Amino acid sequence: MEQQPLKIEMAFFNKSQQKLMAENPNGGFVVIKGDTILGIWQNRLDAIQEAIGAYGYTTVLVKNINDNVNHFINYSRPLNFTNAFNNGK
Repeated sequence: MEQQPLKIEMAFFNKSQQKLMAENPNGGFVVIKGDTILGIWQNRLDAIQEAIGAYGYTTVLVKNINDNVNHFINYSRPLNFTNAFNNGK
């Protein structure tokens, strides 16, 4: 049976959230792929850009580490962010 998208990432986030919050008292947005944390950024857009740079256009979890674990699940899907990053240039 195929895993649901982000099921592994959400489980890993739920297991790691308290530690992430303790290590990052200013909060931030974590990027998780599988059971690997890419990093934490203070800005969601920065987190998404880094996720795309590291993994390409694939499914990853980008989540505010201070979120309630059952609220605001942020799904990523193959999107073209070119226009979002090039506005005004």
